[in-house]
Amino acid sequence: MAEVQLKAEWNAGLIAASWIVSAFAAATALYVMKQRTGHTGLRNVLLLILGSVAMGSVAIWSMHFVGASLLFLALSPPSVPLRVCTDR
Repeated sequence: MAEVQLKAEWNAGLIAASWIVSAFAAATALYVMKQRTGHTGLRNVLLLILGSVAMGSVAIWSMHFVGASLLFLALSPPSVPLRVCTDR
């Protein structure tokens, strides 16, 4: 049986861009959270929600989604089918 190797490749420029977007969104979330003046009030609740959305959906999610979608797996030799089993 032929030896099959799975090679992983990434686009370094786009990974750096995902880090920059994540850092910018995290800084935005921290800036928004700094604007809070207390624990109560509509303004403070809205700032808390805005900061959470900026950190969770923009910073963390975008970095992980872009990083995972940039991963390219290549089989060597390419004619060998790859079988992936997810159940145990």
